[in-house]
Amino acid sequence: MSEQASMAWFFQERQREEAVSRILLLPQTGQRVAVLAAAAGQGKTRILQQVALELRGAACDAVLVSLAGIGVLGALRRIVAAVSRSQHDALALLKADGLLSDLIAALRGRRSCGGTTLLLLDDLDPAVPEVGVLLQLLMPLADDPSCGLSLVCATTGAVPGLLSEQGALRVSVSSLSAADSESFLRGAMARRKTKEDYLDDESVQLLAAAAEGVPRRLMQICELLQVHAEVWTQVQPSAEDLYELLAHLALPHADRQDRGVALRESA
Repeated sequence: MSEQASMAWFFQERQREEAVSRILLLPQTGQRVAVLAAAAGQGKTRILQQVALELRGAACDAVLVSLAGIGVLGALRRIVAAVSRSQHDALALLKADGLLSDLIAALRGRRSCGGTTLLLLDDLDPAVPEVGVLLQLLMPLADDPSCGLSLVCATTGAVPGLLSEQGALRVSVSSLSAADSESFLRGAMARRKTKEDYLDDESVQLLAAAAEGVPRRLMQICELLQVHAEVWTQVQPSAEDLYELLAHLALPHADRQDRGVALRESA
C-alpha cells in the first residue's frame, strides 16, 4: 500500500478512535443525546461495539440494539429486554405503553442503585416514519434525571429533525477523498503484485468514484480485482468487467457521460 493510502487509512482509524472517546464521555458532558453519522461501511457498528466493550463492568451500562428492519414495538421489545434482562408480562409486550413503563422502571431501578445507562441504537433509518415515533418516546427519558439515560443514534442518512432540534451532539466519520481512494486502489494492486498497467487511469477513477470513499467498499473491489487478475492471468479488465464487478457488489454504476469517464470499450 502506498504511503498516501496508508496515511488515509490511519486517519480514518484515528477518526474512529476519537468517535469512541467522544461517545464514552457523553454521560459526563451534560449532553444526553448524540448522533453517530457516517456512510455505510465506515465502521459505525464497530465504533458502538467498542464503546460497549470499554464500558463493560462500569457503572454506566452500555446497551447496543440494532433497529434494522423492525418497527416501534419491535425496537422497544429489544430495548426493554436488553436493559431490564428480566421476564415481562405477555400482554405488556404487545403494547407500546406497557413496554415503555417497563423500560422506565428498569432505568429508574438502575439509577437508584447509582448506575446509568448508555443506549446505543444502531441502524437508525430517518426515512422510516416509525423512527420519529420511537425517538419521541425515548427523548423524554434522556431528559429525565431519574432515568439516568444517555442516547446514541447511529445513522447513514440525514440526522432526524427531532435530534437536530434537541441539539444532539454530532459525531462523524468522514469518507476518503477521491485522490486517496485512487491511491488506495493503486497501492493495493501493487501490493498484490499485479502488473503496473493492470488498471488504466480511467478504470481507477471509475472504481474509486463507485466506492464513494468507503474503505470497506475499496477492499471489496480490490478482492474481486485480485480474483479477476488470477483467473485471467492479469489481463486488463474491460469496461464490461468493471461494470459487472460493481453490480456484483451492488455499488453505484458511474455513468460515463455524467462522470466524464471515457472508458475504453471491451478488450
